[in-house]
Amino acid sequence: MAGRPEWHALIDRMMAPNYLDFHNPALKALSLALALLGAVSLAGVVSLFRLSALRRELRAHRKLLQARKAQSDAKGAWDDCAQRIEELTQDLGELRRRLDVQEQAARLSVPLWPGEASPLQLNTRGQILRLAGKGRSIAEIAVDLGVSQGEVDLLLKVQDLGESLPVKKETRNVL
Repeated sequence: MAGRPEWHALIDRMMAPNYLDFHNPALKALSLALALLGAVSLAGVVSLFRLSALRRELRAHRKLLQARKAQSDAKGAWDDCAQRIEELTQDLGELRRRLDVQEQAARLSVPLWPGEASPLQLNTRGQILRLAGKGRSIAEIAVDLGVSQGEVDLLLKVQDLGESLPVKKETRNVL
């Protein structure tokens, strides 16, 4: 068999019925090594499948955790909103009470006819003139009535100026 390559001869020997003698120690070692290699390969494949399954499970748990965190954040935000709404409701009630007080004060100070001073202003003016007529000082009148000294002084000067002007009889009848 000179024309055939050497590896053909090796295959022919392997195919011979006596070649696969399982009592041969080299063959036993080779078959054991192949069996171990197969077992390790199978374990590696199983491990890879298990690793893939664990990764999918981990992704699912992360999504669930994110969803729960978002839900918790939303609940916290809702609670914050509810608390803020309660605070704003209380502030609104306080503002309504203040507005009612301001409206009542405005109703009391609205003149009855155009050009007429309001009753409160007339009352303050009358009190200033009454106290000045009793001989009280500008500082005492301001403290007693809770107005500025400049306001008391101006009102007294306007009153003095009005008394010093001559008024015609026709003008008195018109008013």
